[in-house]
Amino acid sequence: MKRTTGFSNEDKPKFMRGFTRKGRQRHGRYSESDPSILKRVIKDGYDGQEFIVIGDKQETFAQACRAHWQFKSVNLKSKWYITDEKGNDVTDRYLETAEGVFVLTPEYRSEIQKEEPDEYDEYSSIHDSVTYYD
Repeated sequence: MKRTTGFSNEDKPKFMRGFTRKGRQRHGRYSESDPSILKRVIKDGYDGQEFIVIGDKQETFAQACRAHWQFKSVNLKSKWYITDEKGNDVTDRYLETAEGVFVLTPEYRSEIQKEEPDEYDEYSSIHDSVTYYD
């Protein structure tokens, strides 16, 4: 015999619709994480965007960044380094040895990738609305 709660799916509040619990399984937003996997926040030194880099305890910051490259303003193949909040280079240190927010910076500012402007972006809209007479 099927056990019912007396409510149909439409009668439930919105946050409870589609939420089921079977035995001891957890369904919802919380999930247990693997303690051997570490997450570190690394900020792009050029545009300030923050990214989460995931890696094993015995993985270096450089290895974790290369495996999950998200930094659009820095070329992966260029020379770059990662510093902690105090300015210490942590590029070749293990993820488990440091905590906090880190900054990835290209070694040379000339290696920053810039988006090429489109021809459309070069002209403002005022040029399109002006009529010239000879």
